[in-house]
Amino acid sequence: MQTTKTKAGDGLPDGETQNLTAVPAPNPARKAGPRSTSIGKVPTGASNSPTPSQTAGGGHTTLDAQSLSASPTTQPDDPHPVDGGGDRTTANAMPETVASDLATPMPAVKRGRSRKATPSLLPIGQASTGITNADDRQEVGREVRAVELSTPNQGVPDLAPSPDLTVTVDALRSLQRQRVFAIKSQIRQDNAVGALIRTIIGWSKGLPEKERKAIEDRARAVIAAVEKDRMPDDPRDAAVALNCRAVILASKAARLPFDTFRTNVENDIRDHAQTLPVWPWVKAIRGFGPIGLGVIVGEAGNLSKYANPAKLWKRMGLALVGSDIQGKPSIRTNEAWIEHGYSPRRRSVVWNMGDSLIKQNHLGGGDGRYRRVYDERKAYEVATAEAAGLRVVPAARVPAGRANEFRSQGHVHNRAKRYTEKRLLKHLWQAWRREPTED
Repeated sequence: MQTTKTKAGDGLPDGETQNLTAVPAPNPARKAGPRSTSIGKVPTGASNSPTPSQTAGGGHTTLDAQSLSASPTTQPDDPHPVDGGGDRTTANAMPETVASDLATPMPAVKRGRSRKATPSLLPIGQASTGITNADDRQEVGREVRAVELSTPNQGVPDLAPSPDLTVTVDALRSLQRQRVFAIKSQIRQDNAVGALIRTIIGWSKGLPEKERKAIEDRARAVIAAVEKDRMPDDPRDAAVALNCRAVILASKAARLPFDTFRTNVENDIRDHAQTLPVWPWVKAIRGFGPIGLGVIVGEAGNLSKYANPAKLWKRMGLALVGSDIQGKPSIRTNEAWIEHGYSPRRRSVVWNMGDSLIKQNHLGGGDGRYRRVYDERKAYEVATAEAAGLRVVPAARVPAGRANEFRSQGHVHNRAKRYTEKRLLKHLWQAWRREPTED
């Protein structure tokens, strides 16, 4: 590792070792000319050497007098290329007045890209003024942070919709990964506070299943009541709500950033999905909106890369592998699981989509095409079960030990729903390839 002793004017204590391994050597083929930084342009005559905050902080960039005084529309020549290491020459030395000014540390600007970041990082409506006073720079830094913190979608990558299909698909895949992360973070926070409250109420593994479920319901009621600033309906839980109010509200506050982040990511998914060529076809289907389309593309990628609908079904967890339903191998070996290639997350995406489709497809002027598919398949499943000598009844009415004589209504519903989901994915694959959507 290459190091050197600092000199006066470097912004570090005299004699302190400076790590120069992160500074690249100059490219001899590169011409001296316009140079820019991630903050702003370097004015004429200014050194492009690392700032004290970059050297001491391992690369964290903060605003300095050079970047704040530069105009975002000019690109002056920089006669001083980045030094490759060793002592600075007199030509590269920083003027003492500027060096002393920059030696005053400034609060770091929050990092991360924003969809509406101002190019010069100055307050909105204020032009660049050539600020060199340390107090003025600190005040500008506070205003910049206020602008960034008030910007929507803070932390969401700037993935603007693009007419390029590949770019849009890649953006949706990235956004879906972030959405999954946000959902897992929300669930993790909810599970943690839920486990605490139910343990305080009296939950334990040794209790019968019915009692455990009753305590879990009470814990959820306590959390919901406290978050809505009221007391639980069950008087037994009033004391628990009072004692645990602080931790429940702290958990709610900890989840809030992920709630906001998920909302912002889903807004971006909606924007991108509506630029896909298949969107006009999807738009006509009630119960299958831009979020559903964007999430499917985010999980499956470019649908034109699937040779037939069956390959898309397998990607989303809806295929048959031999005589087994995907995800339920009859012989549970490592090889069988690899062959199934089942992802519970992707299966849940289609499950939620199918649930929405069945409930909404026939409402509000929708053509009800997929609701009819569901109803017809459900009638077929009932007829098939009865032809096999099975009685179709609610699951609660199936006598213990006689399950082979019955088929539950829930089983019939799930089979018809799965059929409807596969039909929609097939039609989506056809529409993506600009083919007629045929059954």
